[in-house]
Amino acid sequence: MEEYNQAMSSSYLENEDDDQVLFLYKQLMELPFNKVETIIQIERSLYEEAAEDSEDELIYIALMQVNTMLGNYEKAKAFAYKLWDKGVDLGRAEKYLYINNLLNICQLDMAAILLKSCFADFNKGMQEYFAVILKYATMTANAALLERIFTNPNCKNEEKYYNLFKRYKNYNYLEHFKNIQKILLNNLQGKICVYDYEIMGDVLSTLEISLYVCIDSAEISEYEKKIVDKIQEYYAQAKIDKLSSFSWKILPISAHSAMGLN
Repeated sequence: MEEYNQAMSSSYLENEDDDQVLFLYKQLMELPFNKVETIIQIERSLYEEAAEDSEDELIYIALMQVNTMLGNYEKAKAFAYKLWDKGVDLGRAEKYLYINNLLNICQLDMAAILLKSCFADFNKGMQEYFAVILKYATMTANAALLERIFTNPNCKNEEKYYNLFKRYKNYNYLEHFKNIQKILLNNLQGKICVYDYEIMGDVLSTLEISLYVCIDSAEISEYEKKIVDKIQEYYAQAKIDKLSSFSWKILPISAHSAMGLN
């Protein structure tokens, strides 16, 4: 089983020991999302830091993360746009974190713009932003980009995912993959706070999507039924039984474990 939503390799975050915002961010990444009181305490501390230095980009990224964890989708998006409107040239670590946060709340167009330089110099991009490039390619089900990723020499330890991709390609499933992803994202627009995925199984790999949402737990089943009906309708129109080796689930945001730093 592979985890694909690690916030960031710890090597990216080797800054000054007295950087309080960095310390708060690391604390945040170690918290399960149900630790609401502690998350709110960190949020207060971040606002205090912002009052002293409103130009620190990591503060806005951390506040975006805070509101994602609390299920405050609109506030998370507002912080995403606030940083975007500043038009700053982000450092490598901040850019990585920002892109990952944008992907989690499904701001795909903004993430794509930030990833342009990675696509232009793909070898360097794969070295520095591999996880978020692969996550973007998965969410958009971009067949050309996925193939480019899997055949790049900097792509390591993705044999199971690559084998799944080749099966989809051989069975002409790639367009179905893209369309099912669109159904999921479109029907949960404005509700997804974290998009996670894993490659499950050893012999026959399966892609499992976990969508953590800011929906009341009692209402999740209604959304599930609505989406199942739309997917079944799509399968009937496409004249296929189902998209093989693919599964998805909707979970309350409070069920998410800590993002972690690897």
